[in-house]
Amino acid sequence: LLGHTLNEENRIGLLRQTGSLIESPSGYLHLTARENLAIAADLKGVERRDIDRVLDVVHLTSAANRKVGQYSLGMKQRLGIATALLGSPKLLILDEWLLYPLKEAEARDVLELVEARNKVASTIFCSQYDTSEWHENLYDPTLADAICDRIIYNAYTVQIEGESMRKRMGMTE
Repeated sequence: LLGHTLNEENRIGLLRQTGSLIESPSGYLHLTARENLAIAADLKGVERRDIDRVLDVVHLTSAANRKVGQYSLGMKQRLGIATALLGSPKLLILDEWLLYPLKEAEARDVLELVEARNKVASTIFCSQYDTSEWHENLYDPTLADAICDRIIYNAYTVQIEGESMRKRMGMTE
């Protein structure tokens, strides 16, 4: 991970340099976004002052003191990304990032995120969809082109063939 073999001695330090949003966002619904981020910051050993920065990045500053249970799915996804961005991780992993179609504001957020991390940090986008299918879930063709151009042409692609893990494990897709 990040050029090192992961072991007990370096595990916590390396994991603090990563951020991830795996499939769908999670959070304490009875707490506010700011309270959720404070818990995550404490767990990651990140200064709480970084909370304002990540809220701004995902455009949730005005809703930061609302209970997460009142958030739409898109807002919860943005909070998940904010949590992953705490501490400015060297590696960001967005798994199943297009499981749900993005609205215009969300697609613009992805474009801003890709632009901000370009040549500064690494981002892994995992998707069960082939990149040729991404356009369908990226709001509009122009925005989709801009996002895909920045991701696909600066990326290594790992294509995994065969039956999905969900099917093999008897889970519904």
